[in-house]
Amino acid sequence: MAMVDGTRVCAIVPAAGAGARMGRTAAASKALLTLGGVPVVVRTLQPFEAAVEVDDIVLVLRPADIPVVRSLLEGAGINKVRELITGGAERQDSVRLGFSTRTAGAAGIVVVHDAVRPLVTAELIGRVIGSAARSGAAV
Repeated sequence: MAMVDGTRVCAIVPAAGAGARMGRTAAASKALLTLGGVPVVVRTLQPFEAAVEVDDIVLVLRPADIPVVRSLLEGAGINKVRELITGGAERQDSVRLGFSTRTAGAAGIVVVHDAVRPLVTAELIGRVIGSAARSGAAV
């Protein structure tokens, strides 16, 4: 396990938004749009998969996206996702639902990162987790 000082680390990744601020009205969420031929949600999860500090991921999705994303994760070798759950009406609702999962509840450190911010790195994730472990919280 990749625990930080014996503490499990869980990442909650909300991806339940439709992209209304982008003017999107399509059935598929913006997390399923592609960037360089790779779905944004997969691109975002890859650094969390690579970050040795992260043990588990809770992915929060729109109900219609769950089967599609499950297939994408299998094809991309994303193995740290422990739960795919349905999100809420607003981002804060989705994050709250992520915190209420068994996986997040078992973690000593929980990080939250929006699925449509695909340029995060495993190094940055590790630095934030390290800061949270030292000080109790980090942004």
